[in-house]
Amino acid sequence: MCSSDLGQQLVEMRTLRIGDGAVADDLARKHSLDQAIAREAVQKALQSGADQRLDVAPLAVATTDGGEPAPAPSEAAAAARVVVVAFAEVEAAYAAYLQRLSRELTRFLAASGKSGRLRAAFCTGGACRVPGAAAMLESAMGVPVDRKSTRLNSSHQIISYAVF
Repeated sequence: MCSSDLGQQLVEMRTLRIGDGAVADDLARKHSLDQAIAREAVQKALQSGADQRLDVAPLAVATTDGGEPAPAPSEAAAAARVVVVAFAEVEAAYAAYLQRLSRELTRFLAASGKSGRLRAAFCTGGACRVPGAAAMLESAMGVPVDRKSTRLNSSHQIISYAVF
């Protein structure tokens, strides 16, 4: 759908990283996990509503101040480590991300002079199914957000929105 189909002028269109990708970045850093493993844990936590127990490779061997490898770890330390990604942790990371996104949108709308003058907003993409995403967009933009189903943007990594 394009703005001419609606008979309206397009004010802003953006695609933003959101969803399990953004949350996985935070949790990967927090738990020293590979990005792909963290993302899979986030997806499973969201689908199941439960904590995720991961058996992951041990952390890389640290070096001494002189740049030489530290003494070899014991056999127990070299075994896989267990990391628990709590469902509450995933929910909290999503909520924090949506708050940051809301602040960014509010600042943009205020700086562009469009705040309070929007007539419609559409949200597409898999990330729009994230609990709270559409409500956050409605709150930040001040207009109801119409979720659109589209195959053009079915990724869970991004959220697209268009404002008229």
